[in-house]
Amino acid sequence: MGAPIGSGAMRAVAVVIALAGALALSGCGGGGGGERSALSLKLAALCEQARSDFEELGPPEREGFDVIPKLVKIGLRLASTIATLEGESDVDREQIRTLASTYESYWKEIDLGYGFYELGNAKGLKAAVEQATPELEAAEALATQMGAPECAERPFGDLRSLSR
Repeated sequence: MGAPIGSGAMRAVAVVIALAGALALSGCGGGGGGERSALSLKLAALCEQARSDFEELGPPEREGFDVIPKLVKIGLRLASTIATLEGESDVDREQIRTLASTYESYWKEIDLGYGFYELGNAKGLKAAVEQATPELEAAEALATQMGAPECAERPFGDLRSLSR
């Protein structure tokens, strides 16, 4: 287990986890009638598995910063797996590329922030999380548009408020 976390650091980790959760929940969920596409069902399955993987790690407030590389690994795996999905139309294929790229960018930014933390700069991690958050929110919105509103759910709740 990692070192104990101070309140500011805990908030940064909480943000990371909240964002991680959102990625993990990138599963396609039912909502509002109608049949779901095969693509949305596949996306749902991927994201539900990622959410389960995130949840197995435990909340960052308990686990400490050492959990971040594990979160990044799960998030990058989700992004690369999404990239392998096949769409039936050009629009589907473009959405898949965009979604995978956005998730990948988000997780790489979190990884960079963790690198700052390892160098003794916890503020660098917090800044990376804050800068990356719009990417995660964009991915959540796109996944929801693709029929996967579960992508906007987070395994540990919305912890972004802890970083303020």
